[in-house]
Amino acid sequence: MKAALYSKNSTDGIRLATVPRPTLSSTVYDSTSTTIVRFVLFKIINSVFVCIGYLMCLLRWLIPSIPGPYGEVADRQWVLCRVHCGGVNPVDAKFLYGDKLPHFCLPLVKWFVEDRICGIDFSGVVIEAPSGCGYTAGDAVFGTIPPFCGSFAEYVRAPTDFISHKPKNMSFAEACTIPLAGLTVLQAFEDNNLTDGQHVLVLGASGGTGYCAVQIAKIKKARVTAVAGSRNAEFVKNLGADEVLFYDYSVDILKDLHAARSIYGPFNLVFDSVSSHDPQDSNFAYETRIRNSKPKLLTGMYILIGGVVTDWILAHMKRFFGIDCFTKGRQLFWVRFPNSAKRLELLRQFCEANQLKVTIANRLPFTEDGIREAFRLQMTRRTVGKIVIEIVSEK
Repeated sequence: MKAALYSKNSTDGIRLATVPRPTLSSTVYDSTSTTIVRFVLFKIINSVFVCIGYLMCLLRWLIPSIPGPYGEVADRQWVLCRVHCGGVNPVDAKFLYGDKLPHFCLPLVKWFVEDRICGIDFSGVVIEAPSGCGYTAGDAVFGTIPPFCGSFAEYVRAPTDFISHKPKNMSFAEACTIPLAGLTVLQAFEDNNLTDGQHVLVLGASGGTGYCAVQIAKIKKARVTAVAGSRNAEFVKNLGADEVLFYDYSVDILKDLHAARSIYGPFNLVFDSVSSHDPQDSNFAYETRIRNSKPKLLTGMYILIGGVVTDWILAHMKRFFGIDCFTKGRQLFWVRFPNSAKRLELLRQFCEANQLKVTIANRLPFTEDGIREAFRLQMTRRTVGKIVIEIVSEK
């Protein structure tokens, strides 16, 4: 089958190649690279993780409060799917871990993901499924594929706890834009107990995750103040935002936030889809300015979905060891894929009730040039909505 692979020696780091088609009983995808160095390294890494696993079992026996192994699901089942469309996310264009490490580590990241299939989000049709798994051949589904296994391919082997039935009122292209962004927002809001009447600030409200945050906050009956570029004012307002502020129009965005606070009260939660370890984001310094502002702008959690290296280290510690070392009132939220089927089902219900609508910024073909252009557009950070790779044309 054809698949889009990360390739440090190809133009823009992407190449289209023929790889073995997965089967219903196949193990996790193995890289097509066969170099001895890589083979030995991955064997060493696997051995390290096995040892850590045994250590964690001992620690959980001694300290019951430590969470269970991330991603472990009893009796996990899989289905084989024909992929119709793949949704493009910033993490795809940044080589999975390129947004979590310093820029000087990017060559190492590219080497590590060499020949791995790109993509996380997908929509498609089940072509083979075990009995009793909840799916049968012909079912239209949407969801995510475990990192390093990749969704930008003609066929995928998907865990049933990573997928749900596709919204009936959406095309495959529309459905594939939802999973990663929708799950990130829904999990973050649920983890922080967002409730009716609370005041939410969404930064980056016109982006692929931000525009989901505005809509899901409104579904939860929160009051939403959104920050976006002035050229996207109408788009964000139509999402349901109660007030839209413009970072490129305001002389001082902090004064505008204080004005909103004086009318509607302080923010109960901030969802920041802008900040990252990228130097250009330091110019905005949203978190520092908002959390240190007087009078107080924020009474609850400041949620980031991107951050500096130290934030990602803390996020790994929280996920895998259950140790929360984040400063009180802030967290870098890291989406959880295992056991996400119930939340995908909830997102499907939102879509079918026309409460959650998607916007496709670009549809691109499943070619090397198409995928490179998709990644280029994603990295401009000016995309309104989501970018889609059409693996099976819907025309």
